[in-house]
Amino acid sequence: MAVSVYPNPFNSVTSLSLNLPTGGELNIILYDLLGREVERLHFDNLLAGQQLIRLYMSRYASGVYFAQLQCAEHTITQKLLLLK
Repeated sequence: MAVSVYPNPFNSVTSLSLNLPTGGELNIILYDLLGREVERLHFDNLLAGQQLIRLYMSRYASGVYFAQLQCAEHTITQKLLLLK
């Protein structure tokens, strides 16, 4: 699974561009810098290949976050920098 985040750093909205090796479910778990879970997103029935997901984070404070993406047996973590 390949993931790119743009823009990063961002102000309230960023996009995750994913290349999924297999279709099915996708879970995105957002963590703050201290490792606390701040949000959990679940997507059903995604097709294999290129996907674009927008994260709306205007309700969160500025800082570093981590997005953990889980699809089938693949897991990847991306660092996000929210600047307001």
